[in-house]
Amino acid sequence: MLRPAFSTVAVPDWTLDRVARSASRLGFQAVELRSFGAGSTRLACDPALTAREKVRKLFGEHGVRIAGVSTGVRLDAAVFPPVVGQLMSARHQPVRDGRHAVEVAHDVGATYASLFAFEVGGRERHRAVLRRVCERLALVCDHARHRDLVVVIENGGDFATSADLREIHDYVASPLLRVCYDISTAAAAGEDPVEGVRSIAPLVHAVRVRDMRHGAPCALGSGDVPVRAALDALGSVGSDAWVVYNWDRLWLSDLAGADSVLPGAAETLYEWIGAGAGSHAAA
Repeated sequence: MLRPAFSTVAVPDWTLDRVARSASRLGFQAVELRSFGAGSTRLACDPALTAREKVRKLFGEHGVRIAGVSTGVRLDAAVFPPVVGQLMSARHQPVRDGRHAVEVAHDVGATYASLFAFEVGGRERHRAVLRRVCERLALVCDHARHRDLVVVIENGGDFATSADLREIHDYVASPLLRVCYDISTAAAAGEDPVEGVRSIAPLVHAVRVRDMRHGAPCALGSGDVPVRAALDALGSVGSDAWVVYNWDRLWLSDLAGADSVLPGAAETLYEWIGAGAGSHAAA
């Protein structure tokens, strides 16, 4: 059965202790911790800013699972100059950042670390960027061996659809690579998320959900994004993927506070997932 969690982008000013203490009260049994890496001050609950064993223990004491650690790590950075740059540190920085995300996720007890491919810039061809992204991603996946988690690649930028995620997954061909399918991102790119999720359902470790009305965030189920239909499609094949609810207050500070939004989102998700599970069982 699908498993609801919420992303800490909803609570940028909360401490990790408050997140752990509040998760169950808000209706969730798991959280996805957003991280900007060591030294960032953008999130009070960034797991990279606290001793990792302390983070693991804190959430364990409150009976809250850490579904994953999500990052903004992107693997597309071009190497410049083209020849000399191959020997420069910049070539390896995305891999180092990805490996660091894996280490943080492992140490706090998460099931995944998420990364992005992102975009094709300048005069480069899609295939060249794809190759560079996948070569780096393969190195990050190798680093995840024996760490009891998976690396997930999330759709976004110029790699926004299910077909893009499958292409990356098949190119890397690592048993440690899965995908995170962001429903609203795929819809904004012109994809039908229901068909999208059906096409890659076996690869999906997490699915990211938010609802939008006329381009603005709104309560789950009251907008234009076919979230429920996509979750029904994923649940109908018996998926146990994490369903990560995003209320993007980190990026949009004028949004309502988490306390007034997350309980309703949790109730809606459990209602949808329960109905979908019942339908699947009856079939």
